[in-house]
Formats: sequence, structure tokens, C-alpha cells
Amino acid sequence: METFYQTIQIVFGILLPIIIVISAICVVIIAKSIPSLLEIKLEELKKKPPYDNVEIETHVIDNCISVRFIKNDTVIWQDNNVKVGGDTN
Repeated sequence: METFYQTIQIVFGILLPIIIVISAICVVIIAKSIPSLLEIKLEELKKKPPYDNVEIETHVIDNCISVRFIKNDTVIWQDNNVKVGGDTN
């Protein structure tokens, strides 16, 4: 039985450095791929609009326009603009 334990120790003694090197190589490969994965995710986020919905209301009587940008059912930006006189812009 002692020879069996010695054989197991020899086998694991030979295989352990190989396993450690392979594990280190895998860690390096994964670490090198993380920036490219983050770059892809960043490009996807850049392509998405910063809001889900746009609400535009025009008030003929006040000659006013109201704009709201909405994201996740929350108004993230709102502005009102009043057209003065005969300005057509």
C-alpha cells in the first residue's frame, strides 16, 4: 500500500506543475479578453438612446412647446419654450 501512495505522489508531483502552468495561461487569456469585452459592452451602451420615450406637447393658445425625455418612467429632462411674436424658428 505504501508503494501505491508513493506512485500517487510521483504522478501528482509530475502533473502539478503542468496543471499550475495551464491554469496560469488560462487566467492570462481571460484577463486579456476582459478589455475587449468591456469595449464591446461600451459600444452597445453608446448606441442606446439615453431615454426610453419623448413626450412633446404643443399649446396653441400659449404658443408654447413642452418636451420631456423619460427613462424608466422617470422624467430625466424637461424644458418649455415660448415662441415670441412672429418668430418662425
